[in-house]
Amino acid sequence: MVVKANMQFLDDGLVFYLTLQTLDGDHIVFKEAKVCEYIDTDHCYELSIFRNAIYYDKIKEGSPQRYQECRSQDISTQKCAFFNAHKDEEWLKNKYHPSNLLRFFERRNRHAQEIAKEFLFYLSRGIVNLSPSATAFYASKVNFQTSQPNSYEKAGEKRRRLDKDQDEESEFSAALKAHPVSCLPRRIQSDIEQAFALIQKLDSEKGIEDNIICNIDFYGEFHSESMFQVLIVKCLTGERVLYGIELLDTLLTYLWRIHGVNYYGMIESDEPKGFRHVRSDGKNHTETLEAGVVWEKKLDTFWQKRLSGQHPMEAMIGKEKIDAAYVEASDLYVRKIADENEGWKYGCEANDCTELFNSAECVREHLKLEHPELVMELTSKVCQDLYFHNYMNDPDAPGGTL
Repeated sequence: MVVKANMQFLDDGLVFYLTLQTLDGDHIVFKEAKVCEYIDTDHCYELSIFRNAIYYDKIKEGSPQRYQECRSQDISTQKCAFFNAHKDEEWLKNKYHPSNLLRFFERRNRHAQEIAKEFLFYLSRGIVNLSPSATAFYASKVNFQTSQPNSYEKAGEKRRRLDKDQDEESEFSAALKAHPVSCLPRRIQSDIEQAFALIQKLDSEKGIEDNIICNIDFYGEFHSESMFQVLIVKCLTGERVLYGIELLDTLLTYLWRIHGVNYYGMIESDEPKGFRHVRSDGKNHTETLEAGVVWEKKLDTFWQKRLSGQHPMEAMIGKEKIDAAYVEASDLYVRKIADENEGWKYGCEANDCTELFNSAECVREHLKLEHPELVMELTSKVCQDLYFHNYMNDPDAPGGTL
């Protein structure tokens, strides 16, 4: 009898990992089995029963700690075997190898720079669509005609505005809602500050410069110590002042479409799809005050951790580790030479190279530019180690399911 099953896709078929319950004499035992289905060979099946399933026995013995230890050990063993079997395949490298991740990281940054430029272009013309969609950029087409529109054009524009309003309303209805406490004025003020800080950090990480959204000013209310934020956007026809809810929604829309940050959903994605979370209307809810406090703490803790940390992919790329390994290994190819006229010079000893430089650092830069195959060889071990650890440290990695 099958008591547990997991499925994974292969290039040429499917593989099923099964936990089987059977009899060994009068005793019930559990076995781990693997069934492979090969699509290209008329759905040929291959069954392998390869070990005893120790987990159920350990639970029956009343030792959950030992059960977890054994389970973790077996998962690690299975993942190691899976990694060794698939480590040369491109799909696995794209997920975990630092060189592949770096290329993806650079492409992602270039893409973010392009869509940020487009977003800010429409913002400066006052036509950004603030719907929760990940793709809609502008509210309506820009009309560059200088003449007065005729009655047909007016009717067409009215119909387009009506259709747009209906589309936006349906998108907001379809989007998941944040806790009603997000509608409170003090929360809106706090979220503006936090979203603004996120934009500054993520823009810096992706090399986005000259962002007009970062020109937010803080003003104090008359006869009050409180401050409020205002963003003045210079448009073609004058200036547009954003504050309060409109300013917050502009920041959240920018975070979602450029950086994949679903602020209220507490999600950061490299490829945003669908709708981000939006504020509810704050009416007719049965949420308790205590639940609101818990939600606020969870939201702030999540984004403060991101503000003080780095993108998870940066750690997986391991640039600092690779650079340190390269500096150490490249010393073998840096030769210090005494020069009677200019003092010390530094030569390159890669592949009979005769180039001379003023510093060891210049030699290392020369190696990267002129001898990239040597650099790859010098850093291959640390890259492979990072590749393996990135895979093993992912709890959702393929091949790690029992």
